[in-house]
Amino acid sequence: MARPVQPLGTFGVITVRRTSRGYVALTRFREHTGAYRRVSATGESRAAAENRLKEKIAAGLPSTAEGDLNRQTKIRAVAEVWIREIEHRQDHAPQTIEVYRDIINRIILPGIGDLRLGELTLGTLDRFLKTEAAGGLSRGRHAQPGIPGPPPDGQLAQIFEVMLGTSARLGEALAIRRGDVDLDADQPTVTITGTIVFVRGKGHVRQPHPKHSKYWRTITVPSFTRDALRERLATAGDLALEQTVIHTKQGTPLSPANVRRLWRSIRDASAGLLPDGIDLAQVVPHTLRKTVATALDEAAGTDLAAELLGHSSTAVTRAHYVQPRKRVDPKTAEILEGLRPRAPEHDHPPSPEL
Repeated sequence: MARPVQPLGTFGVITVRRTSRGYVALTRFREHTGAYRRVSATGESRAAAENRLKEKIAAGLPSTAEGDLNRQTKIRAVAEVWIREIEHRQDHAPQTIEVYRDIINRIILPGIGDLRLGELTLGTLDRFLKTEAAGGLSRGRHAQPGIPGPPPDGQLAQIFEVMLGTSARLGEALAIRRGDVDLDADQPTVTITGTIVFVRGKGHVRQPHPKHSKYWRTITVPSFTRDALRERLATAGDLALEQTVIHTKQGTPLSPANVRRLWRSIRDASAGLLPDGIDLAQVVPHTLRKTVATALDEAAGTDLAAELLGHSSTAVTRAHYVQPRKRVDPKTAEILEGLRPRAPEHDHPPSPEL
């Protein structure tokens, strides 16, 4: 039977021997690097030698100050160290860190927050993830039923028409300012220059660039998007160039979550009124962006779809937005005509029929 591997940062059996000067305690210690080393200490008695050995080992261990992690560290402490590290690096947007923190507080800590690193096994994590996946689906179907969305005021239809005509994400559509639209040109345009994000302590604010700064783009919009924006501007009255076209009654940015909530309430309330065969249960605002991508891909190819969506390459567009084509290009039939079997040549009289 194979000898068990000694865990990192631990010592083995302590052996105490009597010498001419007292007692010596010895053991084998495994470093955090994986290497082993012999450690010894002396004392006037067996107990004294053993205690000094343990003190010597403890003094030589890596620091266990706040922020250091070991097998005894709880997941909630690990999560807090991780959040502080990404805040310090400053390579994530503040709203992204808030999303991470929200996921930690809502999902990870209630599920495994009090487990220690040494207690995490593949089985434990597998059960947690499967339980969370099942619970996530349930939460999606019944998301915050007690919190109402904004009262219907006609903006939802206008928001959707803007998204369909620009391929903008919901947050980008809500962040369009008066100065970003030019509806009187021969070719009316909308420029996507920002998005709506949530910042702790400030609420929903307009971020002065889209999800990624490279997504900044000017789009020629179809007539239905132009008409929706004109209708919205007529209702809103005179707006400053920096004011968002779509906003609350107080002039503040609309919350994307509230827009989604309003859509869910309308969708669910009208479920019984839809014709047979039409099911909107899986339709969310982001579905519109995928609809735009698929329509453009079928009509003009993936390159144009990726350009409108603001993708740097077609790989993301093709993998996540374009609906796979089930109808194969008819050109295949023309090519395969070349494989038609040749008719047999009758150089000899046909064989008599049996």
